[in-house]
Amino acid sequence: MRGRGLPADWELFVSFATDELVKAQAAHSATQHTWPPETDCDRLDDVEEALQNRGILLWQMSPC
Repeated sequence: MRGRGLPADWELFVSFATDELVKAQAAHSATQHTWPPETDCDRLDDVEEALQNRGILLWQMSPC
């Protein structure tokens, strides 16, 4: 890639970034077993449905 005008340390950056992403993915995957089966989004969806059944409109600004 150096031949394309990129800095000489580009390969070092890509290698470092790749290693860090692999570590982050492993850490994220390792914690997934601790997550509850029902998410906050699931609970919000249930509340929205219950309110709509009572004629109350709830609009989630950030849909899950």
